[in-house]
Amino acid sequence: MVEVILVDIAVGGVAGAIYGGAAYFKQREGSNPEPFSPVKLGTTVIIGAAVGVAVANAGMQVSESVIGNGLMVGATMGFTVLIENAIKTLWRAVAGTGE
Repeated sequence: MVEVILVDIAVGGVAGAIYGGAAYFKQREGSNPEPFSPVKLGTTVIIGAAVGVAVANAGMQVSESVIGNGLMVGATMGFTVLIENAIKTLWRAVAGTGE
């Protein structure tokens, strides 16, 4: 059981890291690139790991075929984006910041 949860966390963390890396490289484009923030990347990886566990507990267990076709990573990445954006929106509303 512990091994299954660790795999779920790892898959979610990888999905979060991929999304965080893609977002960083997207922010580097343009005339005002954003500097690298390990805190932002770390938060995204942690959210991804939590989403990986949640997706697996909802019934999408990690298996070779699921990882092989990228379904687990893609689904986890999509949920990570949604949850991270919702958390940011709530935080901005509570804190009253524009970032």
